[in-house]
Amino acid sequence: MKTKLFSLFVALLATTAQLAYGFWYDGLWYYVISEEDKTAWVTSYFDSNGDNYKVTSVDLPSFVTDEGTTYTVTGIDGRAFVNCTNLTSITIPNSVTSIGEYAFDGCINLTSITIPNSVTSIREYAFSNCTSLTFVAWNARNCKIDDSWSSPFSDSPITSFSFGEEVESIPEYLCSELSNITSATIPNSVTSIGSHAFFGCTGLTSVTIGNGVTSIGDDAFSGCTSLTSITIPN
Repeated sequence: MKTKLFSLFVALLATTAQLAYGFWYDGLWYYVISEEDKTAWVTSYFDSNGDNYKVTSVDLPSFVTDEGTTYTVTGIDGRAFVNCTNLTSITIPNSVTSIGEYAFDGCINLTSITIPNSVTSIREYAFSNCTSLTFVAWNARNCKIDDSWSSPFSDSPITSFSFGEEVESIPEYLCSELSNITSATIPNSVTSIGSHAFFGCTGLTSVTIGNGVTSIGDDAFSGCTSLTSITIPN
């Protein structure tokens, strides 16, 4: 019995070591998600100088290399850039499919963000408390907001939310309670608007819905108390 328990302990250590394998690349810390698929996530709580709070601008690469092996950057880990108060810009490559919880929470000098069409999952509060964030370019083709009853941009003063022409669905809770948004134009490529997508957007005055939309979820525009103009296709 002791032998079996010891073997299990060794196996768990090996698994943990494999999952924890990481490396520095261009001043940021990455860890390997899959050796087989050659994928990695950025998880830079600290930069290579030991201080994440000095980061001002980040241009994430699509590929990173360690000891001769090239990995595709497919994710931004939860809390990777939390409270990077000097961060003013972040470029997310089209290789990224996942953005973790609180990834950019508290980045008070981040003014705009572009979500590429490759992103399929954003966790709760990924961009919350970004008190200078006013513009979001949303190009994610089909994305899910995971484990959240509110917008991943909650408590950020977003005034403009632009949807790209490749977007096929507006996920539920995407813009919920973002009270500074005044108008929304849904492109023709979109076929569905998720439940509570614009719930409680009290500053929203006009909505134009593209001719590709065939379904609108429950309470998608509930609580939009300033809404006076809605354009709905035939």
